[in-house]
Parts: sequence; C-alpha cells; structure tokens
Amino acid sequence: LYPAWPYLRFWFLSQYGASVALFNEDRVMPQVSFLVYGQDNVSAKWDISDSFSDGVGLMGLCRVFWDLGDKPGYAAVLATGSTKEYSTVDRIDWEPPFPGFPGIIAPSPVTEEGNPWTVNPFLYQEFWHGADGGEHERKAYVWLTGAVADESPSFARWSVLGTVEALGPLASRPMDRMGFAGWYVAWNDSFKDELRLVGSSPRNVFGFELYYNLAINRWLHLTADLQLVQNLDKRYDLAVIPGARLVLDF
Repeated sequence: LYPAWPYLRFWFLSQYGASVALFNEDRVMPQVSFLVYGQDNVSAKWDISDSFSDGVGLMGLCRVFWDLGDKPGYAAVLATGSTKEYSTVDRIDWEPPFPGFPGIIAPSPVTEEGNPWTVNPFLYQEFWHGADGGEHERKAYVWLTGAVADESPSFARWSVLGTVEALGPLASRPMDRMGFAGWYVAWNDSFKDELRLVGSSPRNVFGFELYYNLAINRWLHLTADLQLVQNLDKRYDLAVIPGARLVLDF
C-alpha cells in the first residue's frame, strides 16, 4: 500500500505530455527528471488543442548517489501535483445494491476543492555484501520511503514504508531471498468523513510482512510469507495472514 500519490487521480489511459530526464550511467537510473502532461483523456480522439485546458499534471524527481565504502546508496525526492482543482468527496446517494442489504441514502457532505500535491522522500543503502557467490550477488539493503500530501483533496495525509531485504543470506544458499517490511498510513479527516457516510468506523492502518524465498533449484521457488495487517474499520481485529507461493519458471 503506497498512498498519497495524487497523479493516480488524473492518470488516464492516453494523454499528451512531455518529459526530460538525465540518467546516471554508472547506476543506470534517472538522476533528474521532469514530466508535464495534460489531464484530458485522449484515448478516443487525436485532437491536442484542448488537452491542457483542464489543467496539467506535474512530476519532478531529483536523486543523489554515493558509496559508503564499497556499498552504494542514494537519496531522492519525488514531487507530484496538479493545477486542476478536485473535490474532496463525491456525492454519495445510492440505493441498496441487492435485497436485504442496509443501503444508505446519505446527503452529500460539504465538498471542498483543492490542488492535489505530494512529496515523497526515498533512501536506499546497501549495508552488507557477502563473499563471492559466483554468478549470484549476495547483499542486504534497507529501503525507506514516505509521503506527505495535501489536506484536501488527497485521501492520505502522510505515510511511511520501510523494508530490509537480503539476497543470498546464507553462503550455502546464494539463490535464496528473505525480507521484512512495515508500513503506516494516516488518512485525511475528509476521507474518514466520507467513509463514515457508508457505515465504516475508519482509523489509521499499519501492516508488517516477513518472507523467505527458498530456491529449490534454478526454476522452482517456494516462498513462505506472514503478514499482519490492521483493518481500516475499527470493528475488525488485526488480521494474521500466513501464506505460501510456489513459482515454476519454464
């Protein structure tokens, strides 16, 4: 779950726009980039004349690379936004979807309008390199990110996400992977108000995940996974979700 990216609100199947990027040749990653695009869906037409009449979406990225000893890392900031104003909530006025369901016919709350924006910092750092594992690189890294967004109309005010992952954690098993991650999301009050209209009791949410990917051989991988997730609705307990996944490559 990675909320508070406002461009999800106005990202269509087909749009006109332009971008420019400078790549770091050593890291094979964009170091500076900027994107601007119209917010009119042009999937069914070729006319570009009014593509930018409804405002524009903007995205900018700046990244700084370094080496801590022989271990690479970087920090980055991604900023996104829109010049178009969006309503905080849409009208909620609906009939029960099927017989027996306690449907809600609720008056529309007072809507507010605003320009969505968000700022996302990133931090990546490798902190362990294993002995030579042949063709398989053995390493461990930490990756942290977060989001701060507008109070209206975005649905999340801020969030954090972090993960620690190891590739080839054991010298005897260089193809295995394991990792741990956690996240937390704080919703905007306007989003909570909207959920209350449909009978929910909203709260901020968090989750954790732990996994181990066992490489049985080059083409067969078995992953054990455990997740702990707090539901958005206060009426529900913490969810404990064990799972397993078998992947066959051919």
